[in-house]
Amino acid sequence: MTVAILLTSTEAQSDYAGIGDTAGLSSGDVLKLSGVNVGNYAFKYGMRRLIGEDVIYITYQSDPDYVRRNARALIVAEANLVNPAINYGAPAKFIETVDLPTFCLGIGAQSSAIGEKITIPEGTINYLKAISKRSSGFGVRGLYTKSIIDGLGVSGAKVLGCPSFFINPTQTLWQDISEKVSFEDWGRLGVMEGIYPLGHPHSDQVSQLERQLFDLVRFRNGDYIAQAHPTIIAFALGQGNLVDDSTLSFLRKRLAPGMRLAEFRELLITRSRVHVRIDHWIRDVRRYQAVIGTRIHGTIMALQAERPAAMISHDSRTSELCETLKIPVTSLGDALHVNPISKFDRLFEKINKKDAAERDEHRLGLARQIRTLMLEMEIPLSVEFERLCSEST
Repeated sequence: MTVAILLTSTEAQSDYAGIGDTAGLSSGDVLKLSGVNVGNYAFKYGMRRLIGEDVIYITYQSDPDYVRRNARALIVAEANLVNPAINYGAPAKFIETVDLPTFCLGIGAQSSAIGEKITIPEGTINYLKAISKRSSGFGVRGLYTKSIIDGLGVSGAKVLGCPSFFINPTQTLWQDISEKVSFEDWGRLGVMEGIYPLGHPHSDQVSQLERQLFDLVRFRNGDYIAQAHPTIIAFALGQGNLVDDSTLSFLRKRLAPGMRLAEFRELLITRSRVHVRIDHWIRDVRRYQAVIGTRIHGTIMALQAERPAAMISHDSRTSELCETLKIPVTSLGDALHVNPISKFDRLFEKINKKDAAERDEHRLGLARQIRTLMLEMEIPLSVEFERLCSEST
């Protein structure tokens, strides 16, 4: 039997893990293929790792007749689509037309703060109804998202977090991570790029924080791991020579206004990183002793690599998911009061041994709820996910 997994794109040999062939691709190409953020590959990869069945890869633009002929169910990993700025009318029509059982995880709400009232486009409401009608239930990121969906009269939302959190099959993930927290030697750091649009909620504070975190790249030899910024991705792809001085000067003003432009360019050439495949991302992040920043999927990838990650939250999307998954988080306001050079290790204090076992039990509880939903929908579990969900370590 075969199931169909929805991807953002199947171009450039893309599959569940990311882009298969980056030769000749620009940073713009990478962002287009990934849905404007390479972190999107994390939950697609996480979803595929749950499934113990043959798959085909499709997109919302695929031929519905082809999908029906070749698959018995749809597998959908989503993100912050419960969002005033996103209309999922076309994907809703696709789900309705294909009309197969649909297993979906990861749906989240996007707002500036948990509890904020938001208006959802009709097309997105239709999408949620289409998923609900064709499932035994569907996974959402947290209680805030569930409350919004319940309020729309759509049934079946279950708080299950994000599939990317269950990539690593070890049952003692948090305990293993807590053993690696060392406040004596932080020689190898990964700093997650968090350059958001200037109109982003709390944009002034977020920009101030990013300047402080970038000091870890400047003065502590940290690597700068890009997810969504085209200029940083260009440098990470070895295409920094194509970035003109005007564009670079604007970026320098945001990140390191005191640096000479030539020094700033050289620093980005040396320290920029990007991961367009999740298996490579998890492998590569193991080089660091710790990872820090505002990107939720960058944080989760570090955790799956069993590395301490300090997550700084700045909106409902990140706060909600951290709450559901029990990922230690520091608020934007608190992080701004921490000296990034001499005192940044304070951001890792919440990753401690005393509650690591409790966090592991919570993670297993979520995984087993996903297992229950999969079994109800007759979706076979992968060997790795079965091992994670097993009752004995």
